[in-house]
Amino acid sequence: MNYQYSPKRPNKILKSKEESPDEVAATDARAEMKNLLKGQIPEEYRLDYSKTLSEQTAKIYEKLIPELKKLMSGHYNPSVTQLSDWLRSMHKHKRDRKRKRQSGQLDKSFEINLYIFDRKKIDE
Repeated sequence: MNYQYSPKRPNKILKSKEESPDEVAATDARAEMKNLLKGQIPEEYRLDYSKTLSEQTAKIYEKLIPELKKLMSGHYNPSVTQLSDWLRSMHKHKRDRKRKRQSGQLDKSFEINLYIFDRKKIDE
């Protein structure tokens, strides 16, 4: 078995659902980055979800990541790699959702899930 140990208490094995303090800090930092992207980032730094991420690489590394690091510096200090990984993940998710919404797939799956939810409520 592969156990995960708490960094502050090395003899304590973390339970499977328990997050280490580093994981909690990373989760909080990612949430902070999402909030910054929603409101405090200037328009010229924002990602364009109609373009691929590789088309925006220069803007991301020259403008967006330094701006995020500056805004997050008071609470968190994520690395450039960590920020770029989070941005890549978010961009992929939002671009995929936009594409599905435009093709109508997102609406169909939402309606199906809503129908299933309603059927379960009626049957209960």
